[in-house]
Amino acid sequence: MSNNLVINKRSFDVSLYEMDLDYTNQDVEKYLHEIQMSEEETVSTTYYTNNNVILDSKLIYFKDFIFSYVYLFCKNVVNKDKFDIKNSWFQTYKKENYHTVHVHNTTEYSYSLIFYVKASENSSNTRFYLPGFPYTPAKMIDVQAKQNRLVIFPGYIPHQVPPNKDEERIIFSANFEVLD
Repeated sequence: MSNNLVINKRSFDVSLYEMDLDYTNQDVEKYLHEIQMSEEETVSTTYYTNNNVILDSKLIYFKDFIFSYVYLFCKNVVNKDKFDIKNSWFQTYKKENYHTVHVHNTTEYSYSLIFYVKASENSSNTRFYLPGFPYTPAKMIDVQAKQNRLVIFPGYIPHQVPPNKDEERIIFSANFEVLD
């Protein structure tokens, strides 16, 4: 065995960005009452009936609101001016609904967001894990589901929603790519 062995320690930091915003979501709630969501295993979602719901003309004010904060994130965090929304959807959780661990993207400039449209103190948090989970240590961060909270994170971050303890939890989610 060599006495010249050099071991370099490297670590990385994965950041989640949270913003508590002020938004009156009457147009969103009205929209959600007018559409049909597909019933999936554990949630109701618009993903399979309209996988870029933010482009619906009935959501123009909501789109402008969300896009303004995505732009601020891109400008101030990633130092870029442009982004492209790849897909977007609403998801509703009733009591005991959940979403298993998953990721949205795997590329460097792909991000995801969650905007909590409706949530109470009993709504399930969103649980984030280190990249590589479940093959890495189970270090986690719980983000409290709070109405009008926007969370932006790299799309490769594994996350889940444990069983919901509230009667209704509604989120808007999107994937976007930051452009040069």
